[in-house]
Amino acid sequence: MLQGKAAAAATEFEQTIAIQPDAIPALTGLAWIRATSAAASLRRPGQALAMAERARQLSKGQDPQAYDALAAAYAALGVFEQAVTSARLGIQVADAAGQTLLADEMRARLQLYQNRKSFVR
Repeated sequence: MLQGKAAAAATEFEQTIAIQPDAIPALTGLAWIRATSAAASLRRPGQALAMAERARQLSKGQDPQAYDALAAAYAALGVFEQAVTSARLGIQVADAAGQTLLADEMRARLQLYQNRKSFVR
């Protein structure tokens, strides 16, 4: 059931990006699905990395979810040092923005990346 929801969400994000290529929430949302999905048909970490990096650039480094997706993409590609760096930056941005729940979730994923494991849903 979760895979069906992720596929539907991916389609919606793709449609949004087709109309608004600079839509940060759509870029980060699709990047997250492409980096973390357990379904091989949805998982495309290279694409996730490109979208998350674009979202980070568009947000001028002020969107913690862009860093979260970026970290997940790096981890999915096995580039754990960059995953750790991105996660730490994202946690700093989330904390500064008062997004404590997101920061705490990112801290949990940071532990995975430090142990050279990717986050899969």
